This record gives sequence, C-alpha cells and structure tokens, in this order.
Amino acid sequence: MYTDKISELHSIVFSRFIRMPYGHMLDYAAKNIVDTPIPTAEECEKGMPNALSWWVPIENGAFFTSLYFYSLICSDNPDKAELDLLLNGMFVFADVGKVKGFIARGVGDDGVSHYPLGSDDQTGPWMLAMYKAYRSDYFTAEQKQEIEKRIKTVGESLYEHDFDIVADISGVFRGSFRFADWRGCCYNLFVNAIMADMFGGEWRERYEKALGGRFAGTPYTRLEIVSHGFAPDMVSSNGLIQFWIHIGNHLCVKELAELDKANSEMYIRALENDAATAVRFINKYKQYVPDMPFDENFRVLNKFYEPFDGDSAHEAQKAMKQNAYWMDKIVPARRYEHDVLGQEIFAMWICLSSPDKSAFEAAKNALIDCVGTIDWHKLNLCYSFVVEAALRLI
Repeated sequence: MYTDKISELHSIVFSRFIRMPYGHMLDYAAKNIVDTPIPTAEECEKGMPNALSWWVPIENGAFFTSLYFYSLICSDNPDKAELDLLLNGMFVFADVGKVKGFIARGVGDDGVSHYPLGSDDQTGPWMLAMYKAYRSDYFTAEQKQEIEKRIKTVGESLYEHDFDIVADISGVFRGSFRFADWRGCCYNLFVNAIMADMFGGEWRERYEKALGGRFAGTPYTRLEIVSHGFAPDMVSSNGLIQFWIHIGNHLCVKELAELDKANSEMYIRALENDAATAVRFINKYKQYVPDMPFDENFRVLNKFYEPFDGDSAHEAQKAMKQNAYWMDKIVPARRYEHDVLGQEIFAMWICLSSPDKSAFEAAKNALIDCVGTIDWHKLNLCYSFVVEAALRLI
C-alpha cells in the first residue's frame, strides 16, 4: 500500500546514509555523503573527540546498521545484493578488534581503525540481526557458517565475562547484560536463548537459569523484569526517554516470544507494556521544527579532547560535556531531529511491532500523517531508515 514511499525512503537511506563500500549506516551525513567527515585512523587511535566516538558520524554504526539489516530481513523480497553488502559490513564490526567478542561502533577512513569502546546498544542489536540472518532463507550455507562463527565468538565472550561488554582494550568494559535493568535483562535472555537454539548443550541450562535469575533489591526474576516492559527503567531514570535505544531490546523480546513458546505469554506481555508506554508519545513529532542549520564538522569538539584514561564511565561523562556544546552551539537541529522527531518515530516502530491492536492502529495513523508531513530528503540524521522499517509493518 505504501510501496512508493518505502521505495523513496529506501533510496534516501542507501544514497545518503549507507557508507560504501562497508554497508555501514552513518548517524548523520552531508547532503552529498562523500562530503561527510569520517574520523581518521589517528583520531580513532587517540579517541578524538572521545573514546566512545559519541557525536561523530560512525557512532552507532553497529547499532543502526543492525536494526536496518534486521528490518530488511523481516520484509518481503529484500534485495539480495543489498543484504550481502550489509552482512559483510556486519562482519567488519566483529572482525576489526583485537579482543575476543568486541563489536566496533564503526570504522575510520581506512576501513579498519576504530574507537576502543563499544556498548550494550551496539552488541545487542548486532546479535539480533545476525541471528535473524542465520535463521533466514536469504543466505548461503557458506555465509551462515561465517555468521555462526561470529555469533559463537561474541556469545562465548559475553559468558566468559559475566555478560559485561568488552572494549578493544584488555580488561576494559563498556556496558553490561548482567544487571537488573530491563535492557540488560532483555539482552541477557536473548543471547542465552539464541546460543541455546544454535549450539544446545550447556547453553540450554544457562538460558533456563537466566530466566529465574534474581537480583539484590528486587523481588522479580529476570523474566519478570522483562515482562514489565521498559517503563520502570524510565521511572528509575527520572523519565529519561530512550525509545531509540529500547527498540533493539523490544525486537529481541519479539524474537524471544517466538523462540521460547513456554514463556511466550510473558514476552508478549512485555511487548504490550512497551506499546502502552510508547503510544503516549507518538504524536509529539508535530513539535518538530524543520530546516534548521546543521554542521557535520564534529572536529570542533576536539578542542575538548582529553586522552582516554581507561575509565569508560569517566569517558562518558566527558563526552556528555562535549554534547552540551555540540547540541546547543553547533547543531541545535540535532536536538529537534533526534529528541522531537526521532524519538517519536522509534516509538511508532515499537507500537507497530507489538500485538497491542489499539497501539498499532494509533501508531499507524500517526506514521501515515508523519510520512506525509516531513520532507525526509532534508533530514540530516539517518532516521529515514526508521520510517522505512515502520512502514513495512503496516
């Protein structure tokens, strides 16, 4: 029904935001993608402007590429050449590091150099997309062997480090699937479940144990925490809205509902609870202000650069200080494209991938209106891929 619009958005994504020859999604891009500044090998090595690569175009390469790859695999008749391109790009994220199980956020101008710190919201979606590719009919036996090998490496690394996320520096970590937060619980169960599905053996016992895992300070098991949806995490974070991050976990829960029939009711409850929260926000996109100036030159932040001291938490604090300057002084358009428009279309995607019929219909109506209101050719952030993914669900 919306074939023409999906085709238009797809063209925008591939011409403007998919970085060749790697098939990696950029966070933002110049009007002509070749004019987009990409970190140099030296900047990656030094961690400039910060070791997390926050606020540079390759910041969420593994995250956004994985989400887009997943959505295309779930669609009807995807282009095989495009899938192969994205799959090879997914391999790059897993192959450029020195530390077992590290997933890079993106690569620098040489296609190999990368920032040392990943995160849960890079590794989790990467596992989701790779598993979906492994279980799809779109790839050859040889490709699936390569997928399987990398999933096994990352899964084993997570288990060996108690589900903490390794950095590409031995003994350093950034993010975790270990704790009682909803995001961590979702990814913990998902990783254990797919490893059990693919490799069996001890992984089946690990998944069963993970389901009933308990934490100090809460009466709920890990499965029960997941069933509540992300709203409790929002409350504990003083109302912090992160639909753009929650979508990765939400889609993992959707897969878990299919993968684990014995506990599908609990996972479906999580999907419904997510939608009940997200649907309250889907019309806030109407507050979006278009045509604000956008400067892609992230290097203005290098004046705040401090060498990485090995403390990932400290690095995040430094990067947030840079963000205050970046958003307020250099690219206020990013605040509107991300916080006002972006969060709401991610919320629509959440609602449209939930079994809650009322939330689905509300999101469908909001999305149709949004698609017809916004000039997606003018966006500087890559969120056309979100709209494309969401449209494929209605």
